[in-house]
Amino acid sequence: MNAASGRPGESSSATRRWVLWGALVVLVAALLVTLVWLAGRYEAGRLQDRIERDAVEVVADIRGGMTRNVQSLQALPRFDPQHSDPWTLRAGALLRARREMLRIELRDARMQLQAAVDSDLRAAVFDAPQREQLASEVEAACQQARSARGPIYATSPFRVAVNGQR
Repeated sequence: MNAASGRPGESSSATRRWVLWGALVVLVAALLVTLVWLAGRYEAGRLQDRIERDAVEVVADIRGGMTRNVQSLQALPRFDPQHSDPWTLRAGALLRARREMLRIELRDARMQLQAAVDSDLRAAVFDAPQREQLASEVEAACQQARSARGPIYATSPFRVAVNGQR
């Protein structure tokens, strides 16, 4: 029996009520925290999806540009050593139109340089000694292209250093 109210079990009933209200508050708080966490995960997932979609679009754009470059190179006229002007003029025009290309080289089956055109829009960045050091890389790239029965891209020997200089 409770001395203050005179009713038996009233304090234990009040304690149970406060415990139930406390449990309800804790449950609601836990649900709100879970809701906020799930909303954050959802937003992060949407952001990741957007990033992946943008990456796929960028890759498609780059591949499309590379395919156009290959087609433009394949459209160059046949090289004739006695009359190299048509090839040189078209290759120069292609370099002016495609700023990402710095040099076009034409090599024979023995990998000997037959003709080369450098871009007018940029300073010459390929010197002969440097190109000769990369002969094995050029041969490997050509071998890969033969194996793939199609064009391939090889790494560029150009490396940017301090202040954009080689």
